[in-house]
Amino acid sequence: MMTPETERGGYRLFVAGSVALSAVGVLLIAGFLLRSSAAEVETIRTLMEEFTLDEPLGARPSMLDLYRAMVIATGTLLLGLGVANLSLLWPTPGESSLLRRLILVNVVMVALLLLVFALNKASQEAILLGIAEACFVGALFRSANGNGTGEAE
Repeated sequence: MMTPETERGGYRLFVAGSVALSAVGVLLIAGFLLRSSAAEVETIRTLMEEFTLDEPLGARPSMLDLYRAMVIATGTLLLGLGVANLSLLWPTPGESSLLRRLILVNVVMVALLLLVFALNKASQEAILLGIAEACFVGALFRSANGNGTGEAE
């Protein structure tokens, strides 16, 4: 059975991965909300504001509106997942399988997000997601062994 006393290493890795996910969320939201004064960035921003799409029900969002919505939604999702992970960190005895399943879900989801960010050359986010992925994979292996030392019982 996985308990805080026997699984300390796995818990620490899980906490580190959750904090890294939250940091990616904050980085995404803050990076978009902070304005750059570079002329190239302002030119791109202006072009994105001018290009609009015709959507149903009369909506005409600009590319900048869509980009803003996606960045803030992704950042909020990652921040929320990191906080949710931290809130489920201390299971009662007998709930170790729940934590293992949560770690497995994090491994799969973060791997997919890491692939998306890496393919789109978002280096800062990809580095933090890589750290989170390594932490979650380590926590998964430690929880599979059951004793937190990396050795089978």
